[in-house]
Amino acid sequence: MEGIGSYAAGLLDVEELYKRECLALPGSGSCSAMFTACTMAAVVEALGMSLPMTATVSAATSSNEIEPQKLSDVDASVRALFAMMEKGIKCRDIMTRKAFENAIAIVFALGGSTNA
Repeated sequence: MEGIGSYAAGLLDVEELYKRECLALPGSGSCSAMFTACTMAAVVEALGMSLPMTATVSAATSSNEIEPQKLSDVDASVRALFAMMEKGIKCRDIMTRKAFENAIAIVFALGGSTNA
């Protein structure tokens, strides 16, 4: 964000802006800040609606291939979903008042997007 403002103010040339963008945004499926999508991924995890540690894995490698960890997360998520379906576990069993309080605490702790 600072780079865009600096470029607009004439403090950076386009080459330096590009260098900064490449460092801050290394590839698709990553974000350098807690904007809405990253904040909501953390909230969904805090609510218990995604598996632990799956909210922060990049979707792609620097060569734009699917991140192996993401594939593993998808496999584990599908297995967990089917296991919960077999046990009759519903969203309302997971998304309790305590889960929402936890998610709110996560938003405050991370200083994430106000859209959350």
